[in-house]
Amino acid sequence: MREGRRIRTLLRHVSADASANDIDTLPLPPEAYCREGTFFPTMAHLKEDAGRLGEVFRYKFFGGRHITVLSNPNLFDIVFKPNELSENEEIGDSVKMEMDKIAFAWFGIPKECGPYTREGLNEVRKQLTKSSRPGGFNDRIAHDLYAQFANFPDEGEIDAFALGASTFWPVNGHLYGCQTINPQLCPHAQEWFHQFDAPLPAVTGGVPKSQFPEHLDAAEKITDLFFSAIQRGVHLSNDAPVFKARVGVLANDPQITDRTRARFMLSLFWAAQANTLPLTFWLIVEILNNPRVREKVAAEARSGPFSSMPDESGHFDVSVETLPYIRACLKEVLRMKVAMLTHRKVSRDTSFTTPTGKRYKLPKGDMVTVASYISHYDETVYQNPWEFNPERWLDPAMEKLSPLDSTGDDYWYPFSKGRYSCSGKFLALLEIPTLIALFMREFDAELVDPMPSANWQAVLAAVLPEGTCKLKFRRKMEQ
Repeated sequence: MREGRRIRTLLRHVSADASANDIDTLPLPPEAYCREGTFFPTMAHLKEDAGRLGEVFRYKFFGGRHITVLSNPNLFDIVFKPNELSENEEIGDSVKMEMDKIAFAWFGIPKECGPYTREGLNEVRKQLTKSSRPGGFNDRIAHDLYAQFANFPDEGEIDAFALGASTFWPVNGHLYGCQTINPQLCPHAQEWFHQFDAPLPAVTGGVPKSQFPEHLDAAEKITDLFFSAIQRGVHLSNDAPVFKARVGVLANDPQITDRTRARFMLSLFWAAQANTLPLTFWLIVEILNNPRVREKVAAEARSGPFSSMPDESGHFDVSVETLPYIRACLKEVLRMKVAMLTHRKVSRDTSFTTPTGKRYKLPKGDMVTVASYISHYDETVYQNPWEFNPERWLDPAMEKLSPLDSTGDDYWYPFSKGRYSCSGKFLALLEIPTLIALFMREFDAELVDPMPSANWQAVLAAVLPEGTCKLKFRRKMEQ
């Protein structure tokens, strides 16, 4: 077995070496153009260009930057398997994941942390895979939500985004320790998060951070929060498991200061909320906007296995079997409201051959990208893709195509895919259905405002709503 793998590896290198001499003679992929007045193509433009130009195309940006977009799923391993031999023999290991550079450019993570970026995320992933265990992260978050909803008034109105943000304090408290983040200790932490988050789509598109003073100020305040916790030794406590795991990889480097360790937490603090909050908002409003879906969700929360949660041991079991319909609703929101752009860097001139037999050059220094919006709104895969239809995920054929608890296949990948996929997906797939089930079990609710449109013009991953949306609720009385 090992010998066969070694021979295949050697053959891939030979194939790449044999083709190296003719790379310069190859054409570049077809060129697409940003529309007038735009700095970067919108999601709609990406999909339109994919339909017009086919399986691969290329954009040229101001300053000489180039991005090659892959829209044929059979090419996605070029992006999803960086730093390793792809199934495409020509590519080999020429495509790299530059996570340390992204961390510096987007979040200001000091460059000396670069060598620890991947290791830090791996340690976080190990912690978050324990989310579903009794007494694990989701269990504790569920108990906090349970107490929150018990203290709600019997009726009233609430902004849907504020309801979706109910997980902000429980999640942060249990990941980083309540001695780091809680409403009494740092009442403005949620505000700082939003100030930091709002300009990030523009920053990742190349707009200088200096254009956003509130963003820079929020970054410093969040860093101060973690620095204070480190000074008090919170990062060494088992009550702050993700905090401990993240900065623990820096422990043996004497050149790294406590301030640097604190800054190393910034991207993780952002990631734990940036997609969860808007996705929870969209799930709430999509459910309440559709009477058929709302009735099914309420029935599942009130009469299914979740109706007696917590169980006799005090635990909240949120599995596919516990909440199959609510999790189908979440999967549909993940398909419709995530616009993941997965970027990789080309480290040397290389070539690739498309499934239709065309061969192109991929120049050193280019970015190569997969855009989830193209696949998630593919009419040949998802019938009526602009319709919110959770039932599509209860079809065994569709579930086999894109299983919820895997890393996703080539048609559904809201958390990206492969070894560089989102570390927090395990928790997100639990905490969001838990919030919905607890709320819908306890309250009858309906939208007061029309459901807002999505802001596809400025999106980093989960799309934000344009405007607010209130709902009114009334506690369900026991029959």
